[in-house]
Amino acid sequence: MNALGRTVVVGSGISGLTVAWELARAGREVLVLESASRVGGLVETVMRDGYRFENGPNSFPDSARDLVALAKAAGLSDRIVSADPAAQARYIYHGHRLATVPTGPSSLMKSQIFTARQKLRILAERFIPKGPKDAPESVAHFFARRFGPATARTLVDAFVSGVYAGDARKVGLRSAFPMLWEMEQEHGSILKAMKVRRKAKKAADPQGNDGSPASMTIQSFKDGMDEIVRALADSLGDRVRLGRRVTSVKPRDGGGHHLTTVSAEEQTESLEADHLVVAVPAATAGRLLAETNPMVSDLLFDIEYAGVVVLQAGFEEEQLEKLPNAFGYLVPRPTRMRTLGWLFSSKTFPGCAPEGRHALTGYIGGATDPAILDAPPEAIRHLVIGELSLALRMRRFPDPEYFHTLRHEPGLPQLDLGHFRRVRAIHGLLSEHHGLEIVGNFMGGVSINDCIRTSREAAGRLIGQPLEPLMAAGAS
Repeated sequence: MNALGRTVVVGSGISGLTVAWELARAGREVLVLESASRVGGLVETVMRDGYRFENGPNSFPDSARDLVALAKAAGLSDRIVSADPAAQARYIYHGHRLATVPTGPSSLMKSQIFTARQKLRILAERFIPKGPKDAPESVAHFFARRFGPATARTLVDAFVSGVYAGDARKVGLRSAFPMLWEMEQEHGSILKAMKVRRKAKKAADPQGNDGSPASMTIQSFKDGMDEIVRALADSLGDRVRLGRRVTSVKPRDGGGHHLTTVSAEEQTESLEADHLVVAVPAATAGRLLAETNPMVSDLLFDIEYAGVVVLQAGFEEEQLEKLPNAFGYLVPRPTRMRTLGWLFSSKTFPGCAPEGRHALTGYIGGATDPAILDAPPEAIRHLVIGELSLALRMRRFPDPEYFHTLRHEPGLPQLDLGHFRRVRAIHGLLSEHHGLEIVGNFMGGVSINDCIRTSREAAGRLIGQPLEPLMAAGAS
């Protein structure tokens, strides 16, 4: 037994694996318990009929510094691939057609999404006074206040529903987009802040990404997103136990926790943990901590989720002759379409589809359309393929040679107006119980990069000091 005691991590998603990997690097004894038969949680890459699909996150921007640094430190430097530059454009379904999303002032002026009056309102953002510092504000209200209602109604609504599976009128700005909140508070204007940050990044790295959407590169791994979770799990080896469901957590006299687990064969085992990391969905975490910390448990139960259906479709090229070279498109909720959007996976990354084929990944459901999760797969197929043909302005329905639906339940956490204060309260309560940490996409952002960042912070608290920046494997 390590003199510093053993840390048990419950859950092997990217958050749990990141904490465990950092603790193992620091020489701590760590054990990861996973109820499923595989690691990775929502991060999962699958091969079906020659097509490669992501069941969870599809990619990441090159600005995801924590993710990129962790990947390189885990030995994946040569596995990172960038999207086809010709397929970086993003579209939004607007006015019964696909319109290019503007990425800067020049493209904004040419945009078909906004009227001339709406464009002037967007450019006038720099003259809008900043809002109250501590008042909770929704994403929709923030963008309507700063850029005008048209922006909130189209771009922002589509982004929040398509990426967060949320309702922009209910999602809290400070939880979902903390950087925008900081930019307004520091500079008084988002446009001013973006200009200042672009100049600073350009001065630091003249050849690099200046932070603007136009300069951002989308990336993944050669064999898919789950390369990073497999690399972390491989480095942990037998410190990861699959098929071990934690059924109870009880406080232990003198500190620490007593855990009870059940295997897939219904065999019960008791474990002792000097330190505990809970890396499972909020409701599951709430049940596990009901006896250990009931106040934290109650806060966790208050976190709502929205289920989403992932759509995976494979087509012969002839079926989608009008498919543009692009990353994909999103659909604002005021439209009559129920589909949240589609990613053109095979246009973006090589290896996603066999020769002469296209792979598309779509989404439907979320907080604005929970009823669709109860629809049968064939009904969903008919609906979304019909809407796809409308968006691409096709005369006939395309007929996918492969189609699969995957229901994600409970889905994604909904970062509502009270979420920021809720998470702050959880951290305050946990600070009174050293050796207990909660990590996951509901604690500091839903992206993989956010999960890695907050998980490394949790690992640092367990170790007793902030972690040093990561370096690529083999670097000195």
